[in-house]
Formats: sequence, C-alpha cells, structure tokens
Amino acid sequence: NMNQQMLVVNCSKGVELINNDPHIWLSVKNAEIMVDNIYQGLIQIDPSNQEYYLENKEKYLEQLDELDENITQELSNKKNKKIMVYHPAWTYFCKDYGLEQIPIEEGGKEPTPKEITELIKEARENNVSVIFASPEFNTESAEVIATEINGEVVLISTLPENYLESMGKVAEAFAKD
Repeated sequence: NMNQQMLVVNCSKGVELINNDPHIWLSVKNAEIMVDNIYQGLIQIDPSNQEYYLENKEKYLEQLDELDENITQELSNKKNKKIMVYHPAWTYFCKDYGLEQIPIEEGGKEPTPKEITELIKEARENNVSVIFASPEFNTESAEVIATEINGEVVLISTLPENYLESMGKVAEAFAKD
C-alpha cells in the first residue's frame, strides 16, 4: 500500500509446482525460468538497459546450462537413487536427476521415536549411508539416524550464497552416497 508503483515479479511464473513445495530454486531447470522472469521484470522497469540485462541473462543461462550438464554427468553413475534428507527441500532437484528423497521431518515437525526407528530401518533397507541436513535446521534427528546406520551427516544449504558453486557441491555430495 505504501508503494503502489512497485513492480512485484513472480519468479515462479511458468514453474510446475509439485505438492506446493516452495523450494523451486533448488532445481537448475527452474532457476533458468526464474532468471527469465527476473529479466522480464527488469526490462519492464528499466527498458533503456534491456541490452545489458539480456547480455547478463544469456551469460547466466549458459552457466546454468553447463551446471545442469555437470550435475547430470555427476549423478549418471549413482546406483542408489534414494537420498535421506532432514528437510524435504530437494523435490525439484530429485525430479530433475532421477533421485528420490526420504525426508526425516515432514510438515515442519520433528520425527517421533517410532518414526526415527522406521527411518533407520528404511535407511538400512536402501543402503543409505549419508544423511543430508541443512545448517539452517537442527540436525539432532539426522545425527541419531546416522549413528544407528554407521553413516554420517553432511550439511548442504538450501540458501546458498553462491548458487552455481553450491549446487555443484550438492551434486557431488549426492553422488557419493
């Protein structure tokens, strides 16, 4: 209400939502759509610099394409397609690269002792040895499960400072398990 002239850009326009999961940026393919949406917003408010924005958009899209190819290659030899994650933020990433996430917490709720027992059983059945958790969340449940399966907790951020670098590291981490 204070700034009626402010343009609000819906970066998710054109992204196919899965189960209303808001973590759309954790897909490189979705990031490409988001970059174009941001570009469209920028040229709408500053059309005199369209060429500049277009040049930067195209450069970044090239980097995203290269990242996507690298991730595809990195994960192509992964035999175990199941990954255990503390927070179920990797839906779109998993869809893009043929993985399946097994979440520890759901709906923002810590698992009960019974659910932890079931998760340990599921991790063992699926030969999961790494639990992926975010430094932004409490990792206690992930650590309990990792201890029980003789595994480890690996921290990966869903809110990286450097998107390209971080997503490459995520792919490396997922490929090792």
